[in-house]
Amino acid sequence: SGNNNPPAGNPPPPPAGNNAANSGSSTAADTQPPLISNVQDNGPVYYGNNTCGNTTLTLTATVSDNASGVQRVYVRYNLRTYNPINGTNFKEKDMTPIGGGLYRLTLDMNAEAAAFLNGLNGGFEYQIMASDGKNNWQTYPDTNQPGGGHPAAITINYCGSNPPPGGVPGPPQPPASQPLTISNVQVNPADVYYGVCVSGEATALQVQATIDPLDQIQSARVRYGFVPDPTMLPQQETTVNMYPLGIGDYAADIDVAAAFAGQSMGDGYLTVVVEATDKQGHTVISNATSARLHECTLTILPSPPSINYFYSLNNNEVMEGSAILFTWDTENATCGVTLNGDSVPEDAVEYSAGTAMFGLAGTQLTFTLEARGGDCSNPDSVQQAVTITIVAPTTDGTATIYNAGDYDMDGGGADLSFDYYSGDEGSLLGLGGTLLAVWYGGTPSVTQCRSYVDNSSYASVTIIEGDWVCFKTGNGHYGYLVISTLVPDQSNPIQSYINIYYETEYTP
Repeated sequence: SGNNNPPAGNPPPPPAGNNAANSGSSTAADTQPPLISNVQDNGPVYYGNNTCGNTTLTLTATVSDNASGVQRVYVRYNLRTYNPINGTNFKEKDMTPIGGGLYRLTLDMNAEAAAFLNGLNGGFEYQIMASDGKNNWQTYPDTNQPGGGHPAAITINYCGSNPPPGGVPGPPQPPASQPLTISNVQVNPADVYYGVCVSGEATALQVQATIDPLDQIQSARVRYGFVPDPTMLPQQETTVNMYPLGIGDYAADIDVAAAFAGQSMGDGYLTVVVEATDKQGHTVISNATSARLHECTLTILPSPPSINYFYSLNNNEVMEGSAILFTWDTENATCGVTLNGDSVPEDAVEYSAGTAMFGLAGTQLTFTLEARGGDCSNPDSVQQAVTITIVAPTTDGTATIYNAGDYDMDGGGADLSFDYYSGDEGSLLGLGGTLLAVWYGGTPSVTQCRSYVDNSSYASVTIIEGDWVCFKTGNGHYGYLVISTLVPDQSNPIQSYINIYYETEYTP
């Protein structure tokens, strides 16, 4: 387990110049020891001759320390028989770094075991010791774990032509075999995701590799873990078994979403290595390969903007010289509201957009209200438009026009004359350029008559009592009238007359 000193009873020499108390560093104290993981060996190993199997012991381990770096990694070991006659003194040898945080120790068992085991089967008992730049130590096996403190062991068997001393039978001689090789390690896809993913992101990773020779493969697996940088080693790893895809090809499927459920590590990399074990128990490890790992985060999108209502308080007609008034109500317009491009309040009970100019009677003006919300760098937008018509001031009144008489509608001279026909019919005549058109749609407005007369009009029209007539005076003023009564006088037609009600524009 991690501590600030090597285990008592077998103290290794501390690394020179790396005592934390004397380092003089002004940074925060590093009290965490190195991490020792993925310890592998090629046991059982033989001594005597090489006809039974491998006579070179190989021990590998991954050691990392991201805070102050790995300072020293070495192995404390002894050799002993299965009868307690040896094994009281440990030897030490440094492990050699071979890249990627991997350390290796190789020992020739013919040189190491002969003097200790003397032709007997036995064991290679060891502990791996690692220190960092702050003199924090870690031991494998971990002394704080159940059963910790006891050395790990590798079986060492004697291989000779004669039975070994002591009546201990020698092991059977297995056929020579080729070591396993791992190649063509691939990950698919190159980018995977974890977290709250709701847009179809890839949350599963497949790892494929080619392993040879086929007849020697006992098992294959993938170790994987998260790293913020692809050059780093994972602090924690998970293992998943591989399955055969075809001749020499193996694959493993990693459920990334499940593996990192409930975690929030940000973006980084998913680093994988392939391990394969042959039928003699020897394990080989591939180089590390990485896929980019992204965290999905659930973004709650704001409600889109909306316009509840927008209308003119002038009933879409504004008299010359009068204020143009609107009212509106919006929601979620977090990026602002504009009226014809000018910024305005989000809501308005009564808003003046200016004054209708004189001389513009009949002109139509369109006002567009726009509400924007959401991401203001690329906002959502909703619009509503209202069109108003500028009208001239109007006056209304009643009049009686006798047969062959006339009437001035707007103060600019005679505009109308009545001509009685017979029975209950007569005609209206336009004077001074006045134009007329009978309206058949009920009571008109001045604005309606403006459009109606401009499209179809006459110098005179036939009328009966109850008719509505649109007109445009010679002075350019529009209006309408209704024949309230038509009173004929058959005996004296000149006494025939009409009563009218009218509304007309005028020049103030």
